[in-house]
Amino acid sequence: MKMDHEGAIRKTAAFLGKTLSESEVIKLADHLSFANMKKNPSVNLEPIMAKKNGSDFLQSTELRFIRKGEVGDWKNHMTPEMVARFDAWTEANTTGTGLNFN
Repeated sequence: MKMDHEGAIRKTAAFLGKTLSESEVIKLADHLSFANMKKNPSVNLEPIMAKKNGSDFLQSTELRFIRKGEVGDWKNHMTPEMVARFDAWTEANTTGTGLNFN
């Protein structure tokens, strides 16, 4: 998806049985770009964090739901134990769905 954002949009639209014009694909690609998603308070869970931690919380921390947008950066944040738990949960909850994350 990161290497071919517009291609991923086309593939998703086809999966959903939707037809998009080229201008719609370009508009969606811009709207869904990492930079725009990072600026979107709703995507970044800012209203929820402010409600839970107070309205000044976001000014006092670098914590954000959307971080860097780098593939594999999760390895810098998750311990091996967390990865094992995540993998076990994923396996248990996707068995029989046809989804494969290998």
